[in-house]
Amino acid sequence: MLELCLMSEMFDSSGLEFVHLEHVSFTPEFLNRIPARIAHQFQILPIDIYPRGLKIVISAPCTHDTLDTLCSELCNEMPRELQICIADATQLRQFINKLYPL
Repeated sequence: MLELCLMSEMFDSSGLEFVHLEHVSFTPEFLNRIPARIAHQFQILPIDIYPRGLKIVISAPCTHDTLDTLCSELCNEMPRELQICIADATQLRQFINKLYPL
């Protein structure tokens, strides 16, 4: 839990929202917005939809190149704006494996 608190404080100072995934209600509407292949490849989950785009959660650290590639992949799937949040990498992997089983 200390790791999550430290990560939360670190990302608050960078301006990115830190998300505790156990507090997110994942719906089929959200999950259908990102194909399983992309969720597993980039370790991302959709957590909300807003009129002009999609709110996703990724793990830290994430490089600028990874974000560029991700945006390119998602724009090929659907032209939307992305709002990016951060989550604990271990927790994110667990949720991806649960929500997008291979």
